[in-house]
Amino acid sequence: MTVTIYFDGSYRKETGEMYGALVCDGFEDLWEEEEAGTSSTHAEWIAALRALEFAEEHSISDILLIGDNKAVIDGMSGKAATQETLLRFRSHAEKLSAEFNSVRWDWISSEDNPAGEVLRLAHTAGKFRTRGLLA
Repeated sequence: MTVTIYFDGSYRKETGEMYGALVCDGFEDLWEEEEAGTSSTHAEWIAALRALEFAEEHSISDILLIGDNKAVIDGMSGKAATQETLLRFRSHAEKLSAEFNSVRWDWISSEDNPAGEVLRLAHTAGKFRTRGLLA
């Protein structure tokens, strides 16, 4: 049986903060990354990796990963090249993916991504601490 995992990443350019969320069968996970990010695509790659790690931790062997960042989805689907600065994340995702029976990647709009909704609600509720003078 294929299990669907939605993922999303968020990046604050002013502070370098990255946040992420995943949603799977009613389970929601929300986090703040310790390392400073470099772009929204960087945050999306981290979220994709977290989704793969979640699948591994829960012994899910057939997964459908759905995210709203075309660079990540197309990169993992072989439809597009990955920025050189982010290749290490794609390489790690490919290594993790090789451990599963089946991994498929699909795109969803930001508005329809349940993981994105978790992030939006957390931002609105002020659940993330902010750093910096203008945060």
